[in-house]
Amino acid sequence: MQVSGPTSGLRGRLQLPGDKSISHRALMHAALSPEISTIHNLLDAGVTRAMMRVLRQCGIQLEQSQNTFMVQGGQFRDANIPLDCGSSGTTMRLMLGALAGQERFEAVLTGSRGLRRRPMGRVARPLNAMGANIVGETAPLLMIGMRAFVASAPSSFVAPSSVLPVQIFLWSDEIDRGFIERTSAAIVVLLVFLLLMNGLAIYLRNRFEKRW
Repeated sequence: MQVSGPTSGLRGRLQLPGDKSISHRALMHAALSPEISTIHNLLDAGVTRAMMRVLRQCGIQLEQSQNTFMVQGGQFRDANIPLDCGSSGTTMRLMLGALAGQERFEAVLTGSRGLRRRPMGRVARPLNAMGANIVGETAPLLMIGMRAFVASAPSSFVAPSSVLPVQIFLWSDEIDRGFIERTSAAIVVLLVFLLLMNGLAIYLRNRFEKRW
């Protein structure tokens, strides 16, 4: 390509279209801030609209005036329906990180058929290692806002901690990792009890069932 013309330079103002990565992160930072944020020149595309839809489902207020967005963030709330990330993998990955830090937040994150085939374990596993509770390797992903543990291993069948499964799931902000073994033991006790009851039911049915 050859360009010819004046050599005195060009003068003017050029406005570039919004960037996808910057737009996603601008929306996320604004949603996490308790103050009102103003975002200019946000990219208008399906992936950013998916991010805005999910944020609205979580209770974040977004208002648009031409190409300017006002975001009132800081307070996430549980959504009554699954959070639909559309085809945006960035939306799902960023929302996993943002929602994992919310106190006692429960949600289901899903998306298009293509997004449901994309692996999310590389995001969920590190978050779980830091204390999050995300179930699944691909969408739909379940984010549970409660931790499972029992306060003490049951010493007898009448011990308070033998009341299962109520004792398995308790709300708590600070979880001692030492409770994991006790929780696992409690779940095993519950499963054994259910198997024994099922076996007893089969035995009693075969023993006393009337055959015509």
